[in-house]
Amino acid sequence: VESEGHSIVPPRDLHLIRYSKELGQGPREHRRLAMDYLRAGGPDAAAELKRAAEDFCATAGSDKEMEDAVKLLDHLDLAAELAPAQCRRRSLTRREDGDLAGCLRWACQAEHFSEPARGHHISELLDSIAEREEELEALLAVLAPSNPSAEPLSRYPPEFLLALLAPTSVSLSLPPSGRLYFFAQLARCRAMRAAGRPAGDYAPALVRLLAAGVAGPPNVARNVLEGDVLT
Repeated sequence: VESEGHSIVPPRDLHLIRYSKELGQGPREHRRLAMDYLRAGGPDAAAELKRAAEDFCATAGSDKEMEDAVKLLDHLDLAAELAPAQCRRRSLTRREDGDLAGCLRWACQAEHFSEPARGHHISELLDSIAEREEELEALLAVLAPSNPSAEPLSRYPPEFLLALLAPTSVSLSLPPSGRLYFFAQLARCRAMRAAGRPAGDYAPALVRLLAAGVAGPPNVARNVLEGDVLT
């Protein structure tokens, strides 16, 4: 609404915004209700809705609360706009906490809501992890199956990886990332070796991985060649 060249917030939007801010000072369930009120308003309330939704995601104290926040974004038709950045923020938080499975899971969640899902953010994240030897070893431990004989190497993604990384609020799928494929397959091959399987069961797969050029940083390919293929 304009009056003498100045924008004026319509009374209804003004009321909704003020009431939502009051609710926003309360517990999380009240802040959730505030967004329902804002959704019923006009353009000014919609702008406040985006800010409230971002804050609702940023202040999620647990993965369960974050899952609920992402579902809310989808319900509010804000997922495509806000979910990728919010999920990547959560991914970095989980990495800082040493939870690499959670880190990758939220990174995959971000790609699910990206349009289109390219997977390059996953690959960049894995390259960053691979630069730190201790973190890389922790990653491979996370990606290693408890039973390496349960599924053939030719099956990708394997069920155990989907169960580990696929976001719980969406269908079971993983973003297209050559780097994720490489590290998941490497972890499976190492698990087979540790279980006493003959080299012929996994070494050819390692050679194909290196030949595919998806290993990432040069030191990773070199270490795999020297430590897994030639030994």
